Amino acid sequence: MQPSKQSRGGKDLFRERLDAIIDLKHPLVRLAELVPWSEFNAAFGRFYKPIGRPAKATRLMVGLHYLKHTYDLSDEELVARWVENPYWQYFCGFEFFQHALPIDPSLMTRWRKRVGPEAMETVLKATVGMALESRTLTAASLERLTVDTTVQQKAIAHPTDSRLYLKALQTLVRRAKKAGIKLRQSHTHLAKTASAKAARYAHARQYRRMRRELKRLRTYLGRVYRDVGRKIAGDAEQEARFVRLLGLVERLLAQQPEDTNKLYSLHAPEAVCIAKGKAHKRYEFGCKVGIAATNKESLFLAAKAFNGNPYDGHTLRATLDQAEAMSGVAVARAYADKGYKGHDYDGPAPGHALRPPPRSHAANEARAQATLGHRADDRPRQVPRQAWQELSARPPWRHDQRPPGRRRPQPAPHPQHTEALFCPLPHGPHRASRKTQYLAATSRHHEINRLGVFQGGLLTQNITDPNRGKPRSASRSAM
Repeated sequence: MQPSKQSRGGKDLFRERLDAIIDLKHPLVRLAELVPWSEFNAAFGRFYKPIGRPAKATRLMVGLHYLKHTYDLSDEELVARWVENPYWQYFCGFEFFQHALPIDPSLMTRWRKRVGPEAMETVLKATVGMALESRTLTAASLERLTVDTTVQQKAIAHPTDSRLYLKALQTLVRRAKKAGIKLRQSHTHLAKTASAKAARYAHARQYRRMRRELKRLRTYLGRVYRDVGRKIAGDAEQEARFVRLLGLVERLLAQQPEDTNKLYSLHAPEAVCIAKGKAHKRYEFGCKVGIAATNKESLFLAAKAFNGNPYDGHTLRATLDQAEAMSGVAVARAYADKGYKGHDYDGPAPGHALRPPPRSHAANEARAQATLGHRADDRPRQVPRQAWQELSARPPWRHDQRPPGRRRPQPAPHPQHTEALFCPLPHGPHRASRKTQYLAATSRHHEINRLGVFQGGLLTQNITDPNRGKPRSASRSAM
């Protein structure tokens, strides 16, 4: 049924209106006056049937999605925080403060599936109109865009063979039991034990035993798969019910570690493994998304999802086409990294070709790049070639040694202290013994601490000359 309209101008003697207790200059209050809510009602009305339970208000659903992407929250977090924030409730069209959850979090996913990506582009296009109307964005800024790709991760566990085999077997057994199919043996308890053993063997680096348990899990899954296939053969209704699940299990049993387009999740088979070169996250599981934002204000104009893991340059045409459809302005210049070399875009204007940004736009490009999912600081730093040559030309030093050029300058000692306390040790065949040198060094240490001077050499105090065999002492007349 069509969405119910929210009442406006109602009165309640026992409650205060939201516009009387909140700040009307708040950004969300001012933004609520710019959003074209009536256009959303007309655009999304065709997705509802005239019969059935009345649907939730369109302003509530659209407002929740604006808040979700503005504050980067999940559906559960969004609904929980909505109850606590009166500005969010006013933005979604409520006149009085609400103490209950507006919707179930799962309704957000079902609403997105109902309207589809084409209707969600209407929500994105409205943001461009609001930016132009509020003079946050100029029409000239729509001609210069920064393009990049990121990964939209799926809500899946880290894929391992043992987890996938166990999950597929449990799902297949549960579906067969619900359909009334009696299996010869379910292997659920044995498979659970084998999955736990495989995880422990992998942690202990006992890979031969781990592969043995994986082979056992694979055998259990294959037995149940073939048993279900024999029981539903010839029954068109049962075959239609199990066709998708049996296809995923067959794909899981046939894949090898070196294969491409592998299955990483049963409930999200479209997820692929993507490596973006991030230092803190080597692999991400999801889908690749092309992003286009204005180079000056960093306002997003396009967010295009792609199946698989295409080359970045092959996503440029679809991304810029969506950006032009959202803004209504032809792109004159697009900034991208070297990952787009060999792109597939052939726009009508010569300015559409990729080119490096000028110096005046370098700061704007860096600010736009910082808003994307993967940033330059997420990747391992690379030393420029010139700096690397300079580093390699320096003499090597030990890890426990202070690098050259960083030693502190030592003050020169006073000449009077030097002449009184220090003199070089005799060299050649008549040099002092090790015991004499040790005693001299110890005496020198105490004298240095007392006077606070330092100079090379040893203190000449009670040093025995082996040439004469007579003791001599240093003259302290200067002191």
